[in-house]
Amino acid sequence: MAQQSLILFDTFLAILSFPGGSAVRFDSRRNLFYTTRLTKFKASLAGTLLFTQFISSSVQCLFIDHAETFEFNLCVVIVFSITLPLTAYIPHIFQPSEIVRVCNLTSNYAEMFKRNWTLKQNDKSRNTLFYVYLVIAVVSTWYYFVGSFTTYFWAELPIGWTFLISKRSKHYHTVLVMFMGSASFCLYITVAVLVILVYFFIWMSALLIPIHSTEFNATLPAHKYLTHPQFRHPTNLPLEYRKFQILHLHVMQVVGLFLIPFQAIATNFVLYTNFILIRHWNEMDYSEKNVIAFWTVGIQIFWILALHFGGKFYLDGKLNKFSWKFIPTKNSEEKKYLSRFRKSCPPLGIGYRGYFIIKPLSVLKFLKGVVRGTIFYNKNPQTPE
Repeated sequence: MAQQSLILFDTFLAILSFPGGSAVRFDSRRNLFYTTRLTKFKASLAGTLLFTQFISSSVQCLFIDHAETFEFNLCVVIVFSITLPLTAYIPHIFQPSEIVRVCNLTSNYAEMFKRNWTLKQNDKSRNTLFYVYLVIAVVSTWYYFVGSFTTYFWAELPIGWTFLISKRSKHYHTVLVMFMGSASFCLYITVAVLVILVYFFIWMSALLIPIHSTEFNATLPAHKYLTHPQFRHPTNLPLEYRKFQILHLHVMQVVGLFLIPFQAIATNFVLYTNFILIRHWNEMDYSEKNVIAFWTVGIQIFWILALHFGGKFYLDGKLNKFSWKFIPTKNSEEKKYLSRFRKSCPPLGIGYRGYFIIKPLSVLKFLKGVVRGTIFYNKNPQTPE
């Protein structure tokens, strides 16, 4: 990975983790992930605050008069928006050391692979990664400032603190400032968690997907490989694939389990935001429309890309196994060994095996569920509001 990308990754991880957005830090000089007691403490404190806000707001939603349809739905979608970062935040609270271990394993494997087998570098993809990181940083910063400005207009909602005190009270403005400060901090944490999630997704994809999709496929044209031809020799490929398989197992033990609730929450969150945008478009002001539209579009783009690359990863695993049939062998023993090895390797997939694995049709199923669900909930006259 280009040094400028590592420095940018280091800088933004430091900025986002300073208030507790992440328990994990990165040292670009040593190319090393690490965590400290202070980062763990700040992450636990920020996570507790976010969870407390979620529980408090959820309880307050129960006491809102359901006759106030727009107000109730707006409060629910705001509370719902906390669930996605809260789900992604759980590993930072309970498994920071595991995240560090997996990230360092991935980084070390990529460096070892590059040192042992790579003949040429793909400088174009490394430069692209830097600009992708930069665009994400700019967009997330813009969203934070717009979202912080929007909290002023949402301060009077029943899930806020300001409804506890009369506007005529001399302490009202103090309570309002405290609420906006707390809401801005919670927004900062949610933005930090989601940006770090996207950063890690892109970082791991950039390191591992090219190796899996190209180098382990034995039937591609020679000019597409970045590694030495001996890498796909019958004596080398099984050992190298086992290394990759073990690394994949370690990564999925940490990441895969949280994809199950994330898939369910992302789908229902998109449905609910679409429902509110369609039903209450004329009742929302400009800032509310922008923020909620940004939520639904942003989550859909991220999850569609995640499902697309996850499906491609699974499909590449099947193509890799099939391509090993055509690896030249010296004798029948070597051919038998390669055949048995191929049969012992199930296709690698993104997810938690036995519960949820992203496959090529997962992205179509997600889009189908969003479209059908949005149409159903906005046409069904018995849909509760």
